[in-house]
Amino acid sequence: MIIAFITASVVAIFFVILWSEEKERREQAEMKIKQLARENKKLKSKGRPAVVEKPKKTKGFAIPKPEKKKEEPLLDLNKLAALQDETKAAQDMLAEIFIQEEEQVPDVVPQPDLNPLTDILVELLTKEQWTRNELKELVGPDVMIGNLLEQINDYAYPIVNDVVVEEDGENIYVTTDYKEQLI
Repeated sequence: MIIAFITASVVAIFFVILWSEEKERREQAEMKIKQLARENKKLKSKGRPAVVEKPKKTKGFAIPKPEKKKEEPLLDLNKLAALQDETKAAQDMLAEIFIQEEEQVPDVVPQPDLNPLTDILVELLTKEQWTRNELKELVGPDVMIGNLLEQINDYAYPIVNDVVVEEDGENIYVTTDYKEQLI
């Protein structure tokens, strides 16, 4: 917070300095205009034509023209070839690692004995909508409903590639379309 205050203070001081410099330049320009107006008025009163000053070259910074350099290719082919070799070596190394990991994973994940779970699933698949209380009566008061629904979906997902039960507050919705595949 202190840093923000200091930063804001510095920025404010910077703008005050710029504003005062600009104000001073404006005042000088106004004084020069008034002086020229007085001189023109004097010259007109003497019968001479008014004098118009040519604008002086302003002080400023000119943008230098770019130096012409020897045109070199944007890509260094040697560096590019070296990067391609390094990339190929990294890909080969990673391919070996991933092949080793894939070999270690068994093709079929053994399913635990799910008889109690499948019994509950068979009962759930009898209708499309259940209330939380109905499910509590079915499974017993000691069973955590959310955990049970998650286990059912974990069991069913590899088989049907979809969730079977969804919880929405007090209601639990069952996709009965998968009944034949799951039972």
